[in-house]
Amino acid sequence: MAIIRWNLKAFETLRRDPNVSAELKRQADKIAANAGGETEGYVAVTGRGKTRNRAAVVTATEEAIKENQDENTLLRALGTSG
Repeated sequence: MAIIRWNLKAFETLRRDPNVSAELKRQADKIAANAGGETEGYVAVTGRGKTRNRAAVVTATEEAIKENQDENTLLRALGTSG
């Protein structure tokens, strides 16, 4: 049986790569736009953690929070981001 030795440092390097960060941002922007965009209160945000970059779409207004609560807007937007 072969033993696999994962190069964890390489995985971390990939997760922090600028191209990966740009793709995360592109996908988050697309999901935010599908949800209604900034004018409707959905904003894509990015961040850099200790070992990886990340992106998310957040509700920025009370109206967006309520709409998302009632209609699952972000979940639906995620399904149409393909």
